[in-house]
Amino acid sequence: MPRPERIDCALFDFDGTLADTEVLGLQIDLRVMPEKFGFTPTWEELCTTIGTNGETTFPPIFARRGIEMTVDEYWDIRGGNQEVYFSAPLEPFPGVRTLLESLRERGVRMGIVSTTNRPCIEGALERLDLARYFDATVCGEEPPACKPAPDPYLMGMELLGANPARTVVFEDSPSGVAAGKAAGAYVIAFKGGVVELDTALADEEIRSYEGLTL
Repeated sequence: MPRPERIDCALFDFDGTLADTEVLGLQIDLRVMPEKFGFTPTWEELCTTIGTNGETTFPPIFARRGIEMTVDEYWDIRGGNQEVYFSAPLEPFPGVRTLLESLRERGVRMGIVSTTNRPCIEGALERLDLARYFDATVCGEEPPACKPAPDPYLMGMELLGANPARTVVFEDSPSGVAAGKAAGAYVIAFKGGVVELDTALADEEIRSYEGLTL
């Protein structure tokens, strides 16, 4: 799909797309699983959880070790990701602020669409001084279905009154790319973080925001 000639809306995933948080969350799993459950997951296994709510991705990791575990049970033991969003060293990827400023100056409506819960996303956006750029935020379990279903991005477009044909989605995960594509948007995959995933189905792949023009 070619880039839209006119872009009225830009929707951004947060984790691994605007800031390099994915690796911080995986590091927590790599600490907790050996301590609490006696096994060390592979990096490849943990990467399957990125961009999902964990309901279908965490249980198989435990099942391979003969452990029955729902994602809710795991999160109760593991704890949340508050340290990632509220206390860990965190900065936007280089070029993010410049891109957001450029889009704002052109009158492009912008939103966040994330599987992470709202308190963490809103806290991180405030901490990074990015909240002022976004007109809408879709988080966690708010959509009827999570990525890779199109619902999160369709909800974001509805909140912003956006036409999918004039919307660009920025993502870093296979599930996020699939969601954006299914919602009818042009999808740009960002591959500049520590964790690099298969985003071959995106319309475009970039490794830096610096110098990006839309």
